[in-house]
Amino acid sequence: MSENVTMRGNEFVKKVKKLAKVNGLESRVDRKRSKGSHVTLYYGDKLKIVRNLKDELKLTLSVLGKKAVLYLV
Repeated sequence: MSENVTMRGNEFVKKVKKLAKVNGLESRVDRKRSKGSHVTLYYGDKLKIVRNLKDELKLTLSVLGKKAVLYLV
């Protein structure tokens, strides 16, 4: 099952940081690596460019059994 979800960029970053803390992984935001209002979000050994933190992001929420996964569209 998948559905589209909207949230602001800064909400997404907060959720990822909370998830990293629960899972014992490192997460951080690097504003210097990206251009303009974009930031680089690190989660463990993965990274994702998140555009303007004040804008709404379009996300896809996929539920697989008991596990929910957010994907940036």
